[in-house]
Amino acid sequence: MPIFLMLGLSLLQSGYADTLRWVHMRLKTFLIGSLICSSVALAQTGGTLPLVNVGDGFGWITRGETYTFVIQDEQKNVPINLEVYSPGLNLNDYVNGRATTGYYGDEIYGKDLPFASIITLTGPNGKVFERRYENTLAHTWERLISTPLPAGTYTLKVNSEGKGKNAYALRLASGLNLLSDQFTINARGKPDQYMLAAQLNVPDFMLGREIEIINYDGDGNADLELYADAPDGKRYRLTTSDNGKSATDRFQVNQDLLGTWSIYARIPEKPSQYSNAFNLKLTVNNAPFNGIVPPFSTPTGVKLTPTVTVEVVDPQGRPIPNAGYTLTNNKNWCSVPVLPKSYIPVGSSIVEGTGNVQSSTAVCVDQAPAKIRFVAKLNEGKLKVNAVAVLGNNRIPLNGIPFQVSGIPSNAQVTTNPPSGSIPSNPNNPNNSNNPNNPNNPNNPNNPGDPNNPNNPSNPNNPNAPVSPAGSSSITARTPISINLPPGSYTVIPTDIPGSSTFTQTGTVVIEQENTVTLEYRVNTDVLVSTSPDVVDFCGNTQINAIARTLFPYPIKSTLNVTLPQGITASVPTQTSGNLSADSPLTVSFVAKACANGNVTGALDISNLSTTNVVQVRPLSLVISGIKQENSHVRVKKALSFDGRAYNITLSLSVEKAVKNLTLVDALPRSDTFTTRSNLTSKGINAEMSGNTFRLGNVEPGEYTIQYQIFSDLSPEQILTLPDISWE
Repeated sequence: MPIFLMLGLSLLQSGYADTLRWVHMRLKTFLIGSLICSSVALAQTGGTLPLVNVGDGFGWITRGETYTFVIQDEQKNVPINLEVYSPGLNLNDYVNGRATTGYYGDEIYGKDLPFASIITLTGPNGKVFERRYENTLAHTWERLISTPLPAGTYTLKVNSEGKGKNAYALRLASGLNLLSDQFTINARGKPDQYMLAAQLNVPDFMLGREIEIINYDGDGNADLELYADAPDGKRYRLTTSDNGKSATDRFQVNQDLLGTWSIYARIPEKPSQYSNAFNLKLTVNNAPFNGIVPPFSTPTGVKLTPTVTVEVVDPQGRPIPNAGYTLTNNKNWCSVPVLPKSYIPVGSSIVEGTGNVQSSTAVCVDQAPAKIRFVAKLNEGKLKVNAVAVLGNNRIPLNGIPFQVSGIPSNAQVTTNPPSGSIPSNPNNPNNSNNPNNPNNPNNPNNPGDPNNPNNPSNPNNPNAPVSPAGSSSITARTPISINLPPGSYTVIPTDIPGSSTFTQTGTVVIEQENTVTLEYRVNTDVLVSTSPDVVDFCGNTQINAIARTLFPYPIKSTLNVTLPQGITASVPTQTSGNLSADSPLTVSFVAKACANGNVTGALDISNLSTTNVVQVRPLSLVISGIKQENSHVRVKKALSFDGRAYNITLSLSVEKAVKNLTLVDALPRSDTFTTRSNLTSKGINAEMSGNTFRLGNVEPGEYTIQYQIFSDLSPEQILTLPDISWE
């Protein structure tokens, strides 16, 4: 069955990808256009060349053949329909001495020698499938896989065991392209035919660079001729390599060589062979690049061979990520699953067709079409590890905290999400280990994750370093993270962090569940409050300083607030907010006016921690006294004190001789804001207040006291006035 091969330039593996990335989209369009044009060139030249894989019984330049393809996000739901023509070595092909029309070039050196070709597809999640093909008696057309695949890059490898070579062809669904940077093809056909081997697209940004066309094992000019048709209209004869040797042709790209190149192979008259495998490699400035391998045309007269479908699912019928299978086609089709280490087999069955279920991991079917199903279950659960700083009733998440999990079975496959060692992406996050203020920053000498740090649990010099049980191992990771582990109990050892206390915890993993361990760091903080001076005159000034501090290196957003009692006031803010850490204490400093004794309290909100300092005010004692001038029978003395809230007034009366209708008039001073008086209290006398007048009635000789309070913003000197005294 014919195949054509065109190799188009790709920058995906070029060493100049950074420089040339801007042309990638234009180049992709250019390549697709070349595929459309190449069929015309083939019709004009005649003859096509299949791919070929040389068995490992020979010292070939490449060990097997490797192709890749990329599935974009928008293609992940599209069936890939990967198909192969002639996957097995046909004993009725060239190996049987046939060089007639339609031969492909299958060769084996001894009919009784074993030979097999293994086609393996791997992707971002591991092996997708592996199919093994033994010798056959016909060229077949088969579909290797039809289902969609997750987005990512996939590698298709063809390896052959034995002394021989197997020619074949490959294709994918529309919109998907096979890529290769070095490949082996088979020169076959009638002498003097120019057969298209490859096409190269040289866009304008390649100007000044050097193209290298390297061929290997061409067996000399008597068996193979190679030509390059360049955009300048010239046909260049390429150097044909000798048996087991390489030959290189170099072209410096000028303006005339920009465009499409075509490489042709020609079998000369009277060759020693009609099936000549040779290897072609292409570089630009010594850097290899990928090319597109076009699909083969739908075979004429050959039907798509029924195939054996294999699925590997969980008990709910869902495909298992990272699972694959191997399928061997000998006398019958036999398959075994390829399970991730985190899964264990449950059972197997033949969904379609007939055959033999040998075990939960081995099934054979008699013939295709057939469908085999393997069922496996997850033999792991998730252990999520977080870390928090505990201050009072507050729990603040901590990111990037290193810890260790011990007791992991040595044969366990451990995966993490995010990958172990990853860090938060936001560099401005104070808990991000990229933040220069974070102790987890590698440039910070106090980094607890540094293996040389004695606080790191993985440091063997740490007396608290864990000892894993025999036959087990440990891993080190950073919070927050989810770890996939086999079921069981595990010891989670946190890293010691200065300024805090923590403890080792046990995490239990249950199959198909996620349990959480939260590492707690109880952060130690202290608050200091000082006043200077701490004893002041009435309504004097004092300097108040408060500081909150910790040895904990991670920044914790906090507020330090200074509370003033009645009688002590300040005209500036008495609190501050910020990130509290070992390198960044919080401080509040201001001058306050103290008119009364009281406790100044500094409180850190995040930890509910507070402390106080006493401010003392020297007692205020202002006294005035007076008598009625015309008669000294009654004397009055007025005293004032201040409690921080109000003025306390005491009137002391000394009566030497009985008087009738004793009256005091105690006028309140005027104020622009407020001045009010409380009710009276008296001792030894009955006093009634009416406005500013105190009526005491008839008073016998003796000592008497009247007290009340005045609420005012006036000064003591303004408050302390002498009352008028009168009697009959």
